[in-house]
Amino acid sequence: MKLFKIGAIFLICFLAANASFAQRHSLGLRLGDPLGFSYKYYVGDGSALELIIGRTSGSTQANYYRNAFLDDPRFDDFSYQGHNVVSSSSMQGRYVFHQDLYEQTDLEGLSWYYGFGGQVRFINVDYLYENLTEPLPNQTRETITNIDMGIESILGLGYEIPTAPVTLYFETSLFLEIIDRFGPMRFQAAVGARYIF
Repeated sequence: MKLFKIGAIFLICFLAANASFAQRHSLGLRLGDPLGFSYKYYVGDGSALELIIGRTSGSTQANYYRNAFLDDPRFDDFSYQGHNVVSSSSMQGRYVFHQDLYEQTDLEGLSWYYGFGGQVRFINVDYLYENLTEPLPNQTRETITNIDMGIESILGLGYEIPTAPVTLYFETSLFLEIIDRFGPMRFQAAVGARYIF
């Protein structure tokens, strides 16, 4: 929840600072991973800055959180019994480049885009485990905050409706975690709509 408040304050300040410029902005909803809100600021020459605030999908990464427990030296004397993702949040910052597809498709407003960015994810995981050095039963339940940071590459398809200030889009991205565990990769996908103002 704290991340959402920080992100909302950042977004309001950014909008206020750029309100006097004659640039295009868009704000909308994103359905997928992460699920949330998307703000895009078009800087010209077919490029844009984007901020996404939302909730990540923890349930699709069951093996990741199990392995995170098993790889943690703090739990060498404990036996993993299970886990449950309690809550999650995410913030992404991106820089993307748009390419018009009108000449190839005769469909006005259709474009594809690609780019790169960074992402930070906060996942609260409720672990259930047993202490191997104590007599059974000795199950313990503990909630641990998993903070992941990394980079991502983005590829998407957008359609700006000619008769309305609305853009529809579908995109995929590949997130490479750098902190706190280097190397894991996650595939993410989403559909969404943004209002252009």
